[in-house]
Amino acid sequence: ARFLSDVLAKRHWLAAPRPVANAFTETLLEHVWREKLASIGDASPGEDLPTWCLPYAFAEIDWSFRVADYAACFHRRLEALVGPHGRRSSEVVHFVDPRNFDF
Repeated sequence: ARFLSDVLAKRHWLAAPRPVANAFTETLLEHVWREKLASIGDASPGEDLPTWCLPYAFAEIDWSFRVADYAACFHRRLEALVGPHGRRSSEVVHFVDPRNFDF
């Protein structure tokens, strides 16, 4: 329920001058980042959330390239936090390996 609440808290992003549908992906990064901090014993509640990929999400220059840049940033950060595609590990998010599950 917390994940959904966090995603919905960002729904105003869709009303931005450049609509951004990255509320879900940013929330995913936030949750696995918090899990990573907790796993190393550094879960300070007051710590600012990182904004690794948001500059790409709200870019005003050459939107088509910024979407690709955002996606690349998201995948790099996700891999750094929970491991590579197909071998991701998290207690707070269950990742499905698309090689084993047909969407």
